[in-house]
Amino acid sequence: MKTSMQLKAHLLGCRTLDIEEAIRARLELVGCKSSNGSRMIMEFPALDTSQYSLQGIQFKLIPSPIYSDLNCSIGETEVTQELFVAVMGFNPSYFKNKPDSLQRPVEMVSWYDCILFCNRLSILMGLPPSYDVKIRPRKSVRKAEPPDIRVSYNEKGSFRLPKPEEWKAFAMASTNNAWAGTTEDYMIYKHGWFDGNSNNENHPVAQLIPNEWG
Repeated sequence: MKTSMQLKAHLLGCRTLDIEEAIRARLELVGCKSSNGSRMIMEFPALDTSQYSLQGIQFKLIPSPIYSDLNCSIGETEVTQELFVAVMGFNPSYFKNKPDSLQRPVEMVSWYDCILFCNRLSILMGLPPSYDVKIRPRKSVRKAEPPDIRVSYNEKGSFRLPKPEEWKAFAMASTNNAWAGTTEDYMIYKHGWFDGNSNNENHPVAQLIPNEWG
């Protein structure tokens, strides 16, 4: 499937966050953790390729077929810890001390982390960021509360998160499969990780059979 620092908030008005400021802001956000890795998506037109390299790290986007109405590409795999660290400079993952951790999906990321990742990846690849991030000052400097952060999608055609309907379309891959890649119970373990074969942890990406779109 294909985000620089002063969090000293102004006391008045609303301003656009610099990318690195936003990374600092994420340290103050609470209650928004997710254990799920995510795939990034990219709209056409963007870069004329599906294979990308950042600091020697290779990643690939799967384009939607010409017969679909999607007109975008999605990350071939979940975002790996290796790519996330190269872009963001930190690794929030729980499973980060394994020999193969860098090839495992990043997890324990918030929605804000994902937004900042997409923005910074876009910038590093020479593209405009897809999200406008604004912050409003706290209502009270005495009360411990997260900053009021507003995020909007600007439709510039760079890296972003997939919409639910896009995610579903890429997972279904123009089939009526019960699961991504198969409709047979006995084949599930060859297509996806779950409690029956994962040993309660994530695994390096691209180890199982992909669905019909890759």
